[in-house]
Amino acid sequence: MMYNVHEPRVLVVGGGLVGLCAALFLRRQGVEVTVVERRVTTSPQPKARRINIRTMELFRQLGIADRVLEAARDLGKRYPAGAFIDDGRPHTMERLDVSGQPGTRLPHTFLTPDRSTLDLIGTEFVLFTGPAGTAWRAAADQEGIDSYTVDETYRKTVGLNADGALLVRPDQIIAWRAPELTADPGAALRTALELTLYAPVPHPPPSRSA
Repeated sequence: MMYNVHEPRVLVVGGGLVGLCAALFLRRQGVEVTVVERRVTTSPQPKARRINIRTMELFRQLGIADRVLEAARDLGKRYPAGAFIDDGRPHTMERLDVSGQPGTRLPHTFLTPDRSTLDLIGTEFVLFTGPAGTAWRAAADQEGIDSYTVDETYRKTVGLNADGALLVRPDQIIAWRAPELTADPGAALRTALELTLYAPVPHPPPSRSA
């Protein structure tokens, strides 16, 4: 019996990490692939929380491991000095060491399936606190900046106790870290803002009572 052999053309819908890798492996096997993606540029939301050892082995098979590492070269970068307050804790200087150290980039994690911690950073400073950070959140309200509570896994990632706080600049660089509650959270936060901005921070106008 004779059979007509037809090489299928594969359509991969979605140009994220999984879709692109699937297309690369198919092409490596000589399979014709078309990838369709609704975005014309990279997504503003990170699509991979981490890349493990096995993933890097696969990237090496594809011949793209060096390019992946080069693209990630700034993730663990720590500024030697500037608009942040060093808390004296050691920094490994590894390119993927994102652990809440002031002067490094804010680590990413998903808060909901389509919203990341990085999505909370806009044009102003943002304060992240642990679940017992009520006093920090009140201090943030006094300074007119947004504050958010993070879960246990994330607060441990960035080096906070349950009553700690993390101040982040609009460029997603960590400006200051208080691992635990201080005697005067309002004064501590104001000092952090002033030192980061190199200038006194004007108090927001008092709210008018109804």
